[in-house]
Amino acid sequence: SHPTPAVTAVCCVQDWAASCTLAYAFDDWAMSELSDLLGKPQATVNYFAKRSLSYRKTFDPESRFFCPRFRNGTFSCPAEFAPELVQGGDKVGGYAEGDAWQWRWFVPGDVPGLIELLGGRKSFVKELETFFDKTPGFIGGTALVNPYYWAGNEPDILAPWLFSLAGRPDLTAKWTRWVLDRYYTTKPDGLPGNDDFG
Repeated sequence: SHPTPAVTAVCCVQDWAASCTLAYAFDDWAMSELSDLLGKPQATVNYFAKRSLSYRKTFDPESRFFCPRFRNGTFSCPAEFAPELVQGGDKVGGYAEGDAWQWRWFVPGDVPGLIELLGGRKSFVKELETFFDKTPGFIGGTALVNPYYWAGNEPDILAPWLFSLAGRPDLTAKWTRWVLDRYYTTKPDGLPGNDDFG
């Protein structure tokens, strides 16, 4: 038997390699934008912009999901690639507070690049609709209780607006209304969970 190779992504916790790489890529994109706004040297802007594309290294073209990756280049996707596998708690096979489906949409700094990775606008919209179609229609909570859209945490909270960026604002309107009707109320417990990304 061979020892398990270490995951290459620098990560807050190795078990969260896929989600940490996506989150760090977003941080780098934000640093690039901020550096540009502050008039920093173009080399600094470019440095962070290039680093922000690191998320692409975790995209497995076979499964079409972001997965942890070993030093030898192989991916460590969930067992028999079941992206909807929910094990509860904070960790689900390489993902922090979410799963492969939920983290699949977390590329806010390069949505055109994400659309391209998922086969172009038509394919992207179809797969994003599948993500919402499979979501159970119940009020959410702070626990990871379903493998699809989860309004209770950050990784996919922005997903309904991705339709607009793919040229389908009508679907953004449809799914934001669906989310509001099922996950938010005016009662004291009317927020479905953690929304620190705003």
